Amino acid sequence: RIGKVCIFNELSQEAIAQIIRQSIKELSTSLKQQHGVSLRIHKATLAKLAKKAYNTDSGARFVNQQLTQLLDEELLRVLRLTRKKSSYTVQYDKQTVKLK
Repeated sequence: RIGKVCIFNELSQEAIAQIIRQSIKELSTSLKQQHGVSLRIHKATLAKLAKKAYNTDSGARFVNQQLTQLLDEELLRVLRLTRKKSSYTVQYDKQTVKLK
């Protein structure tokens, strides 16, 4: 038996951009504490990632899954470097995320 029905509106691209911005901020804080590395993201890159993650059938979990898939390999590459910079900028081009 279902007691209540909740209807969720689809996320706008702005809402998705906010989710991505918050996820990058949280990841940056964690990376700074554990590895001395921080991340930042420009508005143009944020807009591109929001467009990539935009899916009217999915919610915030899908956005986070997309971000994780895009960032994981590049983060591992950066963390393996013997000489890391203290700050990296997230860049997105041609379906690939790069940290520069």
